[in-house]
Amino acid sequence: MFCAYCGMANDSKQRFCPNCGHPLQNMPELVQGANSVIQARTRLSPAQQHYLRMEGRLLLFRLLRNGLGLVVVMLLFIVSFVVGWQWLRSLEGQTPLVNLSGHTESVTMAAWSPDGKRIASGGYDNTVRVWDASSGRQLFIHRGYHTDAYDKGLGWSPDSKHIASIDKDSSIHIWDATNGGNERVIRLSLKPSYLSWSPDGTRLAVSDNHTSDGVVQIVEVASGDVLYTFKGHTSFVSQIAWSPDGKRIASSSEDGMLLVWDPEGKGSTQVYKGHQGEASYLAWSPDGKRIASVSMSRRPYDDDIVQVREVANLRLLYAYQLASDYHVTGVAWSPDGKRIAISADPDLIQVWNAATGHPIFSYYGASNGDRFTTPDWSPDSTKLVVASSDHNVFIIEPRDTFIGQASLFDLVTIGMYGAGLLLLLLAIMIFGMRKKVSLLRMAGIALVIVLITGAVMVIMIISGWNPLLFRPNAE
Repeated sequence: MFCAYCGMANDSKQRFCPNCGHPLQNMPELVQGANSVIQARTRLSPAQQHYLRMEGRLLLFRLLRNGLGLVVVMLLFIVSFVVGWQWLRSLEGQTPLVNLSGHTESVTMAAWSPDGKRIASGGYDNTVRVWDASSGRQLFIHRGYHTDAYDKGLGWSPDSKHIASIDKDSSIHIWDATNGGNERVIRLSLKPSYLSWSPDGTRLAVSDNHTSDGVVQIVEVASGDVLYTFKGHTSFVSQIAWSPDGKRIASSSEDGMLLVWDPEGKGSTQVYKGHQGEASYLAWSPDGKRIASVSMSRRPYDDDIVQVREVANLRLLYAYQLASDYHVTGVAWSPDGKRIAISADPDLIQVWNAATGHPIFSYYGASNGDRFTTPDWSPDSTKLVVASSDHNVFIIEPRDTFIGQASLFDLVTIGMYGAGLLLLLLAIMIFGMRKKVSLLRMAGIALVIVLITGAVMVIMIISGWNPLLFRPNAE
């Protein structure tokens, strides 16, 4: 109880102020009375003015106390959001398992050895480096490699004993994968830009991306002789890949065609001309029944499309259209046939279910303009090795778990969700303070909102709907 005249605090059981003898009033009555006396300040007594000064200090103290509490809550929310996001990234495989650092220029290709023990990478520093896949230790450096071969001029032999690379003089070098020695050179009439080993390790398919006549040659590894020359394309060959059974070769080209043909020259050629632009990247399924190919638009603002087709009749099974902010830079089918990985510019690795086309994992880089090249699966289909233009090679572990599927929502989506939720909670606290709602009740309201928002996100994750990256069934 306070005295309205002298402002002295008194015991709540007293009715009159022992200091001045005037009747005592409780706080709500004083606050209500203060509103009226503010409108008629000339009628305020010195005691009333003293009380108002005391009440003003009290209100200021409450405001500061509640404001500091609000700031603390906001900081705790931001910290928990950042920590939680980093924790989710680690659970999703967003943190590389191993970083392979040593290249001094952009790395254009990284490939896993078929036995799973080593990784080879090539870059603009004119070297091929061989690494221990488990520890990331660099085993040795083979010099002379030049990236005029782009990101496709390097390959392991099926027995993991040799590596073939395209050198700066446009020759093919085949060397010992254990130490870089015992090198042999194969010189051809064309200027090779991409090579692919046959499954039995006796032949190489080599394409020429320097001339527009679309030539592909089949070369015998032991002798260096050209066994067969294929001329089915009318423009630069983008990529070639040997089928798992060794009986067919698929090739893509800037002419927009995807061709499947016999490397012996004895079979008919299957031709698909349905790409909207350049047919740039391709990958066989391990059973040889399907092919994933990338259709790149010739127009700068159109979207890239990843298509999966049956090899028997080249019928489209499904396709995904990449959002305009991303452009596909490679595609790889997992050895177990269950997943497909793509790289996209800028800074995206995404994995999706090969049977349904449902995205199940995304890895995001630093978004600083670095370019990821075609990822390569480990033989056990559990990891991916990725080369980057930031001079690094790294290994990630895609996890198609429920938590891993949360990565369908990229950093922008998560950031917008977090910012919106923070503003909503802030509005609830301000409204609750004005209406004198208890902190427990405000916390309950905030929890309900968080749960509802989270449930919506879970439904979106389970259904696979994500408007930002891929749109299914795009033809």
